[in-house]
Amino acid sequence: MQIEQVSDNLQTQFSKYSRTATKQKKPTADLNLMVIDFDSEVLQQQSTYTSKVFIYAVDGNEKTYHVTVSGFNHYFYAPSPFEKGKTPESFLKSVQMTINKQFAERPVESVELVTKESLMNYKSEKDGKKDFLRITLNNYEMLSKVRSRFENNLTVDRVSFQTVTYESSVLYTIRYMIDQGIRGMSWITIPAGKYTITPDKAKRSSCIEEIDVHYADVIANAYTDPAWSEIAPLRLMSFDIECKAVKGMPKPETNEVITIGVVCKLHNKRGVSHKIVFQLGDCEEIVGTDLYCFDKEEDMLLAFDTFIESYDPDVLIGYNMVNFDMDYITKRKAQFKSLDLTYWGRKLGEETKAREGKFNSKAMGFRETLEFNMSGRIQLDMYIHMLREKKLRSYKLNSVCYEFLNEQK
Repeated sequence: MQIEQVSDNLQTQFSKYSRTATKQKKPTADLNLMVIDFDSEVLQQQSTYTSKVFIYAVDGNEKTYHVTVSGFNHYFYAPSPFEKGKTPESFLKSVQMTINKQFAERPVESVELVTKESLMNYKSEKDGKKDFLRITLNNYEMLSKVRSRFENNLTVDRVSFQTVTYESSVLYTIRYMIDQGIRGMSWITIPAGKYTITPDKAKRSSCIEEIDVHYADVIANAYTDPAWSEIAPLRLMSFDIECKAVKGMPKPETNEVITIGVVCKLHNKRGVSHKIVFQLGDCEEIVGTDLYCFDKEEDMLLAFDTFIESYDPDVLIGYNMVNFDMDYITKRKAQFKSLDLTYWGRKLGEETKAREGKFNSKAMGFRETLEFNMSGRIQLDMYIHMLREKKLRSYKLNSVCYEFLNEQK
């Protein structure tokens, strides 16, 4: 059977795991959404650049949303080279023109005079607040380049700036969250009439609904308010793989994946909703488990990808899944020319790839790890969590299970 036919058959088989929310009508009322993930992008139309924030969210009925937020621009501060109250208005325009002339993108949207107080260094009471320039950019990707101009003796109208900037290392999405008071996993409200629905043919994600909204129309609900303390019905998916190795640790270049076990549940419901096993070769039936057996490993790996697409989890959970399971599967898939690249996120066309990262461990200090881009989904690797937050004698799965659950696998 051709790989395309296998894919079509799997999508039909796995449709029973899909979200029931796909049958719901298009939204018309106020939207109350729990934030899952943030992303951003700079869109170019001819010579005009526009920064966009993307919010991935879920409502109280399991319906997924991709929210495109427009109108919010990144910014940073630079001390005014003039004494307080003596910065000419014409100087602000000159700063904007001077910077924009140096870049084809013309990234500076505006330069405003604000009164602020630096938290750096000792200051006496008489120092008080001083004048700063707030440099707003239409293209957040240009921040580091614009910042470097100010930090390398920028001279405008024969006046030189100090070689220091403020809040110029804040990420664009973090800046948006801070300014709008939005916390991770918190609820936001978008009033009816303030958003527009994106046509299906223009969608950028696999979310059920996509909407566009101006940043000023997104309301952040207080996480301390009991009315917004509930967790949305998030779809959780935990998985583990087993590999065939005659001796030593398996290698993805040579050793095949023989089993992938999956457990799914809804966050707000007790018990497990699905248990699935993808098995290479024959296997006896397992009570309470959906068993899918495959003659070819590439068909099994394709089935796993198709299941993620069908079940559409909000949270992926595993133990050492980032540095082993996910890395092994993506490398193993690369051994088969018949298989496509890996697309586990909700952003259409975004390949899921590993990159090197670091985290701080309470037990072992800084450690290197892998990070996978997977827009719209939360990755919860309990092994990394234990290393980061707990001091244990052993971090093997059996030991950790016994420590916290008094159980062993």
